[in-house]
Amino acid sequence: DKPLSIYIFSENVQDRNRIIENTSCGGICVNDTMAHVAVEALPFGGVGPSGMGSYHGKYSFDTFVHKKSCLTKDFNPIGEKLAASRYPPYSESKLSFLSTLLKKRQGINLHFLPYVLMFGIGVASTLIVSTLLKRRMK
Repeated sequence: DKPLSIYIFSENVQDRNRIIENTSCGGICVNDTMAHVAVEALPFGGVGPSGMGSYHGKYSFDTFVHKKSCLTKDFNPIGEKLAASRYPPYSESKLSFLSTLLKKRQGINLHFLPYVLMFGIGVASTLIVSTLLKRRMK
């Protein structure tokens, strides 16, 4: 009645949209399987018998206005080449690449920002001084 996930394999956008808009489910993954579970930005959970969300406060509201996750794979040649490591046979290089991709990322490291700013100020100062000297020579 209300599945936890629906997997659609189609390059026809109208067919995909018709299914996405007219079904009630936990999540949808287009042209792939299980990849939507790995995307931390997408909610994962069911609707109705396939699993209810959380309750109390804001979570109650979120439960009753379920956000349906939808991941679409577009068969981009570069993306397909990068994603090829997901499929067997697995080698050490494939496993190393996968573990690098799946590492939890921290935010942008800003420890180098003062150096970049100082470099930018130096370049700007050099340009301003050279422009002023050229004007003075004329």
